[in-house]
Amino acid sequence: MTPTSRPSATPSRNRQTHSLMTDTPQNAPLSPGEILAANHREFLGIMDRATEAFSSGAPEEAARLLQAAANLAWKRKTGLFSCAALESLLGRIAQDAGICDEDCPENDAPGEKKRRVLHVFTETYAIGGHTRLAQRWMILDSASRHDAVSTQQGSRPPPDSLLAAVRRSGGNCHTIDTPGSSFLERAHALRRISRGADFIVVHQHPHDVIPALAYSVDNHTPVIYMNHADHSFWTGASIANTIAHFRESGIELSRHRRGIDNQRIQVLPIPIDRVKDSPGRTEAKKVLGLTTDSFLIVSIGADWKYRTFDHFDYLEMVEPFLHEYKDAFVLAVGVSEQDKWAAASQRTGGRIQTPGTIRNLDMVYRAADVLLSPIPLGSVTSMLEGASYGLPLVSFCPQGTPARVLFNDDINIPDHLHQVADAAGLRARLASLKQDETARKQLGDTMRELCERAHIGDNWLQYMNKIYTAAETTPAKPPSADAAMPRITGLDMMLLHCSG
Repeated sequence: MTPTSRPSATPSRNRQTHSLMTDTPQNAPLSPGEILAANHREFLGIMDRATEAFSSGAPEEAARLLQAAANLAWKRKTGLFSCAALESLLGRIAQDAGICDEDCPENDAPGEKKRRVLHVFTETYAIGGHTRLAQRWMILDSASRHDAVSTQQGSRPPPDSLLAAVRRSGGNCHTIDTPGSSFLERAHALRRISRGADFIVVHQHPHDVIPALAYSVDNHTPVIYMNHADHSFWTGASIANTIAHFRESGIELSRHRRGIDNQRIQVLPIPIDRVKDSPGRTEAKKVLGLTTDSFLIVSIGADWKYRTFDHFDYLEMVEPFLHEYKDAFVLAVGVSEQDKWAAASQRTGGRIQTPGTIRNLDMVYRAADVLLSPIPLGSVTSMLEGASYGLPLVSFCPQGTPARVLFNDDINIPDHLHQVADAAGLRARLASLKQDETARKQLGDTMRELCERAHIGDNWLQYMNKIYTAAETTPAKPPSADAAMPRITGLDMMLLHCSG
């Protein structure tokens, strides 16, 4: 994108044909649709303030307001998944600030021949799917030098595992949010660090505006945007030469709700580590304090993925199975809502356990007989990790749901092998797997093989190399304004519920 002019300040009243505005009696409870409409009006108000700040010669204030607007759209929901106007204004701010390659020194090491890949984060975590994805990328792509930079890391240092992956490749880790630094200073710093890179991979948080500020103007280094938050609003579509998607439901959402053209949509499966053969399930169950003939159902996911929506409730769907099969146990990793789960554990004689967050899940996967995704919402990374251990997978996905992206699907594992549409189907699938150990092993072996074909080792590298090639040959462009109009659908309602 090459901005050419300043936007004019446009009052909200002139844009209400594009808003979700509704009339609500004063003090009456708001329906989900009305909440989305109110959030969207607030979003437009922040956008107006950002436009006015920019027009008044306050670009830093404008940039921070745009991040506030993006944060609202990400966390509170507005019926939007992208915003061409927001990205256009970021480009104009960058152009005015002179954020470009001019005066950026080359930083190639003398005689360096390795491909150089710069990974851009907002924050990195010791526990976190997007950080782990990037680490695995760096380790698998051993032919490249990998550098990492965080735009808003704060006082928390990058995790040791990320530092190790970067240094093993010959790269360096950078943080650019020095105390008191402005967004524009960070964008200049990011552009300087990017000089000499062959590819830029953006793993940013959905609200982060600094990568868009850094790369909006005359950027000649191919940008790959990793769509790890494919169910959310995010910024940065306009700077991406290609957008890497890890599943079909995310691709559908990019086409229909973000306005991303097919040319820039590419597939990159989530990379998964290869699993060692031992220890086995019997030994792992002993470590967890279970009898070797018990039937262990493991679920792994963030707490909000277990939050009841409509009539979809994990305990209501699973607990009857435990009452029928007295040797069945549930280990739900990530749950923090203790009262409800403690009561269910008491009703089942302690056979429902919620250990909270576990950093090293290896022994949990090894002990499991079945991996059941959180209900109502899926956890794709844990699903794939379970498949790599040879576990049969069970995932909940209501038939005909408009919110398919909130459930589990994968680019290489067919839905029918793991998805069930209702509580009866879920319990029937669990019962079938419990009663037929041979079928359970066969399905687990199938899952392992399907995971291997796309997510592990050289098979994943084939997808990665296609992404690099596509990024070199595809121009960046802003998302379609028409496809980015706000809407109220079942997906938006469910996302609003999940946001709390």
